Amino acid sequence: MQIGVISDTHDNWPTLDRVCRFMADRGIGALIHCGDVCAPLTLGHLLDQYEGEVHLAFGNVDGDPFLMEARFGDRPHLHLHGAERAELDLGERRIAVQHYPSLARGLALTGEYDAVFFGHDHDQRHEILTVGEGRVLLANPGTLAAMGKPQTFLLYETAANEVERFEVDRL
Repeated sequence: MQIGVISDTHDNWPTLDRVCRFMADRGIGALIHCGDVCAPLTLGHLLDQYEGEVHLAFGNVDGDPFLMEARFGDRPHLHLHGAERAELDLGERRIAVQHYPSLARGLALTGEYDAVFFGHDHDQRHEILTVGEGRVLLANPGTLAAMGKPQTFLLYETAANEVERFEVDRL
């Protein structure tokens, strides 16, 4: 199973549209957002553009999570997981999502997950941690907002527990 992983949209609708088209063209049926959608209207826009399952862990600039829940909580393909963390079972993998890098690393070091995704600092990166006898993928998809950084996102392949990095400018 392939899963799209994005973060730090910061209300950038044109880039979000390009990434949603890419996901649709690839037949990606699930999307993880690691926080900082920002405005509730941007969440609505994402849900209008992307028909697959959306999992959202809130970030520090998700301005009104209560309004997001009130306006869009009835959408069957949206799963709001709050700010603490999302815990998902997708593609036979146990996945955690947290907005903050240090908290995500802590989740990865528990060894309870196959993969942990995070955002916040807009720096795309990934690593494999050895935890006990297991291996945990810890990855940040980067940002869709730019803000001085390349616009990047990831595709997560659950079978291999690996990610592929994409730059929006090269789509």
